[in-house]
Amino acid sequence: MKTYKEGSSGRKKKSQSPLRFEDMAKKINFYLKEENLNLNFKGYKEVVMRYFRLQDHDLYEIFQVMTECNLWSNYMSDVENFIQAKTLDYQMEADRLNAYFDKKVPNEELELEIKKAKWKAKEFTIFQKQVIAQKVFFEKSFWHCYKLYGKGINTMTYKTMD
Repeated sequence: MKTYKEGSSGRKKKSQSPLRFEDMAKKINFYLKEENLNLNFKGYKEVVMRYFRLQDHDLYEIFQVMTECNLWSNYMSDVENFIQAKTLDYQMEADRLNAYFDKKVPNEELELEIKKAKWKAKEFTIFQKQVIAQKVFFEKSFWHCYKLYGKGINTMTYKTMD
């Protein structure tokens, strides 16, 4: 959900959304810490910024970013599979708790546990979609860098032959 605020220049600015990738990653890490697990996205922002600042003539930087995009794409694929497994765990936990829930005798504590498990499953599902989007971004970034690098190498080769 994108919300916009009127800026001082009259232009609309995108405001912070709780569904941003970085924010969702922090939420998911909070849940995972309860199980002594952790996802590491150190360097994520830097690679994205380096990609958007690439210069066509800087072959060394293009090669470095291309390599990092490939690594991040692979990492996001692993994270996607892990998050999918955790989502299924929380969905199964909610279903298991529902099976024990006796609707004739109200049990607020059990109802709260069911809601927590369903909420976690929902947030993990949202995060999984975001991870897929990040994986696709890094795959496309890799191929873009690959083409730039190849074009740069070809240009260098033809210039040295003249």
